[in-house]
Amino acid sequence: RMSAALRRTPLTLCGAGEDEGEFRRFIKRHNLPVRFTGRVDSTEMQTILSGAKLLVNPSRMEGFSIALLEALACGTPVIGWAPQVAELADWWRQPAGWPFDARCQGAPALASLILRALGDPLLQDRPRKKLAALARESFSLERYGAETIRQYRILLEKG
Repeated sequence: RMSAALRRTPLTLCGAGEDEGEFRRFIKRHNLPVRFTGRVDSTEMQTILSGAKLLVNPSRMEGFSIALLEALACGTPVIGWAPQVAELADWWRQPAGWPFDARCQGAPALASLILRALGDPLLQDRPRKKLAALARESFSLERYGAETIRQYRILLEKG
């Protein structure tokens, strides 16, 4: 059973897949406020993520989720795979979002976490701008390139 507050919270689902028809039927049957975008390009994804209050990606199947990094780079806090969210919070010394572990937490815990997150000050403008700056600095192509070159130099020096 879904809380009335969560039932009124609009949801945008991006992408497409083999389960889309089943999702659409469920959403129609339960009259939920869900918008399907289908596949989107990177510009549209950036617009969607920048305008979102929160990205919810509880999957533990992705390992280190690029979707979470994309959301954070847009300044959008996340609910995501607990180890990744905790690792980012430790590295940045500030919350990046809310950890969720599907191995031991279920749908009621996720619903509760979403409602708690929607009322959290992390969703306000100032923390969002800081999140975006941290994500862009930490995971930029420039940083990746510089780190790769640094590692090669270390290897070459060891001969």
